Amino acid sequence: MSKKILKALMQLFAIISPFEIIVDREQQDQERAERRRAVKIFLERLLNQEQVDSFLAVFDGYYEKYIQELQVRLDQAGEMTQEQVEKLVRRIYARRAVKVLTICDDINMELDQGQKIIFLFQLLEFIKGESGKPGKQELAYVDTVADTFLLPKNDYQLARSFVMSDQKLRDASGFLSVNNQKEQEPGKRTKHLYRSHLKGEIRVIFIKSTGQYFIKYIGLEEVYMNGQLLISQQSYPFTSGSSIRSEKMEPLYYSDVVSAFVKDEVSSKIVFEARSIIYK
Repeated sequence: MSKKILKALMQLFAIISPFEIIVDREQQDQERAERRRAVKIFLERLLNQEQVDSFLAVFDGYYEKYIQELQVRLDQAGEMTQEQVEKLVRRIYARRAVKVLTICDDINMELDQGQKIIFLFQLLEFIKGESGKPGKQELAYVDTVADTFLLPKNDYQLARSFVMSDQKLRDASGFLSVNNQKEQEPGKRTKHLYRSHLKGEIRVIFIKSTGQYFIKYIGLEEVYMNGQLLISQQSYPFTSGSSIRSEKMEPLYYSDVVSAFVKDEVSSKIVFEARSIIYK
C-alpha cells in the first residue's frame, strides 16, 4: 500500500473508534492501548519497524484529535439530560460518517477491488478488537465502507461473519474447515479437508467476486504460513503459492484449498471419445 493509503487507513482506524470511551473515562487508556495494538499488528505485516513506528505516530495523532473533538463537544454542552446526550451522540456519529465517506472516495481512486477486500478485512479485524464484540456504530461505519467500495453484499456478509465468528462458524458454501475429523457432518455446505495431526481448526473463506482466499487459525498450536507464525483468531490473505504448516500436520497448500472449492463446481466428467480413426 502507498503512504497515502496507509495514512488514510490510520485516519479511518481513529474515526471508527467507539464514542463510549469519552462518556466512561476509565475505559480510555484500556481502549487506546487495545486499538493501538491492533494497528501495530496490521502495520507489522507490511512494514519494517521504523515505518511501523512512523505510522503508529500518525494513528496516535488522529486518535487524540478525534478524542479531543468529542470531549470538547461534551464539555460545551454542559449539563444535559440522557435524551440530549443521545441526540448529541447521533449528530457526532453523522459527522463522522461524512468523514468516512470522504476518506473512502479517496481510497476508491487508489485501490483495485482485490486491495479493497484486504482493506475491508483489516477494518473488520480492527473493530473486532480483543473483546471480539464491536459496537453497532463501528459495524455501521464498516458497512458504509463496503457500500462505498461497491462490494457484493453476499461477499461482504460472508467476510464479516468469517472475521467476527471465532466460535462456531455458520454453514456456508463459501467457507472451508480444515480439522482432524475424517468426515464432514452430513448435509453441511461448508467444505472440508482432513489433517490428522492438526490441533484446532484452520478456516478458509473464498471471496467469489475477486477470487481471493483468506485463512484463520483457531487453536493453541504454533501454525505457520510461509514461515510466519499465525496469531490465533486473526485472518490473513492466503495467496497463490502459500502453504500452512505445523510441527506434525501435513502441509496445507494453496492448491489443496483451491481444489476443495473447485471440485464441487464440477458437476459432470469430461469424456474424450475418438471415432472413425483409421491406422495405416
